[in-house]
Amino acid sequence: MNTFKNKLWLQHPWSKTGMVEEISVDFLASISNKETESYTDDLDGFIKHQKDIFDSIEQNGMRDPLLIIISLKYHTIRLESGNHRINEAILRGYTHLPVATLIIEEKWHSEANGTHFFNAEGVVDFNKLIPNPYPYQMKLSDIILYKELIFN
Repeated sequence: MNTFKNKLWLQHPWSKTGMVEEISVDFLASISNKETESYTDDLDGFIKHQKDIFDSIEQNGMRDPLLIIISLKYHTIRLESGNHRINEAILRGYTHLPVATLIIEEKWHSEANGTHFFNAEGVVDFNKLIPNPYPYQMKLSDIILYKELIFN
């Protein structure tokens, strides 16, 4: 498994719940925004090329895990945050990245991250999810139907 040596993301509040795990970049790419451009904003809000952002991540560590959102009502899954990082990670030979998974009732997305949604039926075991009007975290490995999708 080729992942970050500097695990700065373990200090993120989502990681404190024990719900963040390292997920296959191949799986993440399958639920990512296919129309991302090569420029994005950094932690300070400055627009930079994704290569420069990833250079900084490799040097200083990744602070924020990527974010997957799963909709209970619509049975969709999407990579909400991390679309630029996944592209660059693949180019650099990383196999896994840290990911938090958020379960929500409706669909939710930031327009800046794209409008992509993918059918999660046959991927996510929706019987393991609890309908709730409030978002909650789950480990993707606890609800995915085929663990080899996320760990191989």
